[in-house]
Amino acid sequence: MVRLFNVYYPTRTLVLLLCEALIVSGSFFAATALVLGQDAPLALNYENGSLKILAVTAVTLLCSYYFDLYAPQRIPSKFEIYFRLMVVIGVLSMVLALICYFFPQFDIGHNVFLFGLMILTLAVLLWRSAYEWVVVQPMFRDRVYVLGAGGRARRTADTIRGPRDRGEAS
Repeated sequence: MVRLFNVYYPTRTLVLLLCEALIVSGSFFAATALVLGQDAPLALNYENGSLKILAVTAVTLLCSYYFDLYAPQRIPSKFEIYFRLMVVIGVLSMVLALICYFFPQFDIGHNVFLFGLMILTLAVLLWRSAYEWVVVQPMFRDRVYVLGAGGRARRTADTIRGPRDRGEAS
């Protein structure tokens, strides 16, 4: 557990959040480099492209938080996680389309956001699959020793054996 602002957060959740922030911003930086080529540094540095990508990253993380993707114990199945990921990417697509329609100066370059969304979709699905695999590995499980044989100890042990981070029983 990590303490931030007098609140304790699970380390796994913070790793998930940080890695997804890096994946989202990395996807759009890669799309900028692929689409604009040698002009990418101009768009990123002088036209505030980096700030625009950071704003898109923040919107993506807020959408993910809104759809409970950082509280996996609330999600009933693995399928539901991937479904919600696709909903987040759909919402992000709509938000980007509306922003670029009403504020054309927000666009980094022609089709940069489109390619960024394609890279993001693939990267986030691969990342979540890898995360799901790592979470269930025995070396990453929390070890707890319950001392006692009464009803309270039995209920505590049953609670610990209950749903894990992914929302499923192991």
